[in-house]
Amino acid sequence: MEIKLIAMDMDGTLLDSQSRITTKTREALLEAQKQGIRLVLASGRNYLGLVESARELKMKEYGGFFLGVNGQQITNLKTGETQYIARISIPLAKKVLAYAVANDLEFFAVLNDTLYNYFSPQLKKKKLEYAKEHHLPQEHLTASVFSFVKKQNYEHIYYIEGKPEDIVVEANKLVFAQEPEILQKHIPALQRLFGSDLEMGRTSPRWLEFTPKGINKGSSLQAVMKQEKIKKEEVIAFGDGENDLAMLQAAGLGIAMSNAMEPLRQAADYITLSNDEDGIALALEKYLD
Repeated sequence: MEIKLIAMDMDGTLLDSQSRITTKTREALLEAQKQGIRLVLASGRNYLGLVESARELKMKEYGGFFLGVNGQQITNLKTGETQYIARISIPLAKKVLAYAVANDLEFFAVLNDTLYNYFSPQLKKKKLEYAKEHHLPQEHLTASVFSFVKKQNYEHIYYIEGKPEDIVVEANKLVFAQEPEILQKHIPALQRLFGSDLEMGRTSPRWLEFTPKGINKGSSLQAVMKQEKIKKEEVIAFGDGENDLAMLQAAGLGIAMSNAMEPLRQAADYITLSNDEDGIALALEKYLD
């Protein structure tokens, strides 16, 4: 099959469990670019969280793309231009924050280089115990226990009290973090309350993300395909989380990693090996030869 574009999620897909691109996967993607295939990094991360991997894969040299913040930002690495599609309004973000406070969920409002982070005193206690147990700095509170946020991806992290007046800017995305069984319990109510205004999907069992309605990795991938005159059957997409579903559906060939969440595995055209087993490289060997 003739492929012109390969779109990939980052964490759990392109990156292994140590947040690295394996040697075999890196070599396979460099070879694909030499053959004229362009790469797309599609992630819940912002621009700063993608540049290191793009540099490793020489994506600027070959003309790749970022779909940052679950498709809310589209960056053309060849031109350096970034398109910001939409943001979550202040009134809506306040409603989501209020839900988090009422239900003891960790909350994030995410901007380009800034995070606003709320967690309750009960969660703070749990985080401090976790930090002590895992020999982490006591100030390592943002997302600890549930996931991890790399400080270098955000220049500014502000801790808020969970009051409506804490939300003073529009957000690129909002996030809830909690234990899997707790998050799962809230999903029906969240769909009922916010489903008409926000896209939502888990990137991992402990991490639920909200973006503006109609904006996701799939819609942004389609925008790139239209711009570059690339047909659906000329695109492969790889993912592992619920927020990758629209992207796999937008591609001619949607591939789930073996470590993917069950909804994605069920929707995929093919399931490759995990992110720790060179799953992307092995799938490309199968479909690019």
